[in-house]
Amino acid sequence: LYLVRDGQRSGQARGKCSGGGTRQQRQDDHHQQAEAGQRHHAEHCPTVGFNVERLEMKNLRMTCFDMSGQGRYRNMWEHYYRDCDAIIFVIDSSDKLRFVVAKDELEQLLAHDAIRTRGIPFLFYANKMDHKDALSPVKCTQMLGLKDCLSNKSWNIVPSNAISGEGLQAGIDWLAEEVRRLPPRK
Repeated sequence: LYLVRDGQRSGQARGKCSGGGTRQQRQDDHHQQAEAGQRHHAEHCPTVGFNVERLEMKNLRMTCFDMSGQGRYRNMWEHYYRDCDAIIFVIDSSDKLRFVVAKDELEQLLAHDAIRTRGIPFLFYANKMDHKDALSPVKCTQMLGLKDCLSNKSWNIVPSNAISGEGLQAGIDWLAEEVRRLPPRK
């Protein structure tokens, strides 16, 4: 889960990332590689505790606070909701048993006043699409009930592979456009 704050709109970028399972360590030339169509170098490991990453893509500056998705860390998430301009929710599309937990976490997130009352966009990455048992983005949408629970918000689901980088740029491109459409912060 990434809570994204656009540095262009607010003067300071803030956000939160958590619980997706795979954390990416990109090289400094990430953006140039993406433009050149080169494969990205990435290390992957489960997030334990708390990590901070600063990213700039498509003129969207963000700071991500990457918090573990393990149950004992989830209570930290809500401390960052009020400052976010967008949410990136990473789904392990190959782990059907975790969909119940993911749906419950999404419902709790959407019920929080700081999220429920605002029209911030949601980007879902249906991750691990390279696994043979991965569910399609359409099936992920159905299992999470996205059409019903996000009927009043802008949202998109993008198939992805965090290891190879496949789908990541398409998601960020969509999200950057959605964040630009938001009204100015008060």
